[in-house]
Amino acid sequence: MKKNTQAIFDKNTVEFVTVLPNSAVSWNGFPSRNAVTFVDTALKLLPLLYLKASLLPECERMEDFDPETFVTESDYEQLRREVAALMGDRDDYLEVFLDDMMYSDTPIHQTVSEGLADIYQSVKDFICVFRLGLEQTMNDSLVICREQFAEFWGQRLVNLMRALHEVKYSRHAADDEEDDCEFEDEGVTEDELYEGLDMERNRLKTTDRKRMIVIPNKIDKKVIAELPKVVFPGRIYVIYTEADARKAVAYLNSHALVGVDTETRPSFRKGMVNQVALLQVATQMLVSCFG
Repeated sequence: MKKNTQAIFDKNTVEFVTVLPNSAVSWNGFPSRNAVTFVDTALKLLPLLYLKASLLPECERMEDFDPETFVTESDYEQLRREVAALMGDRDDYLEVFLDDMMYSDTPIHQTVSEGLADIYQSVKDFICVFRLGLEQTMNDSLVICREQFAEFWGQRLVNLMRALHEVKYSRHAADDEEDDCEFEDEGVTEDELYEGLDMERNRLKTTDRKRMIVIPNKIDKKVIAELPKVVFPGRIYVIYTEADARKAVAYLNSHALVGVDTETRPSFRKGMVNQVALLQVATQMLVSCFG
């Protein structure tokens, strides 16, 4: 078990927060799809989520208090309602692999929408805390995510897989062919499932094109002078060693968007250009300075 912050820069941790935020756990765009595509995509992404979570490294708590949570009750309820509306009467299923079964002689009523919302809440909170860039908090959020996976949402995910499999492959699905709701493979290929990183890169290319923002190469000094003054709320790290650089790169790679700035010693001779003296790469909450 890793007793320092090494676990948060482990390859499997970085892949978890890199591959999954814009695919399996963000669920962005899922409710806007039709039921066919939703079920098919979920059946391919949920196993990837389970695999990545099972590979997260063990580590120990470093602080006595729990990290901040980010998913609000309204976020949870909005996702639950949207998935429930999409699934319709297929949102309900019966489950026996629950702790409450010790008090019941019959299967317990569950819903796909609530199960997905439970998973979303736990994993999204972890990823949001991780992106703050505070090492001790990142470490503790990793501990909590692993515990919740082992004790709660890992089993919930497996239960959902069974329910969604039934929806897609049961004979009832064939009856829906007349209503143009036959469950066929769409959206995500088998290769994309096993090549999680490639799947994420391909998806991000499409998403980035849709969300592309034009950034000018130059900004007029008058415009800059009129901009409001702000104070950076995050932390600033000055990188001195190769080991620190590797950690910083691993952290920055977990973000889809970073800001880059350079500082160069001025030159007063025509045709002479000095090398970059300082490279600054920033996320919303952390700046890494490479000298």
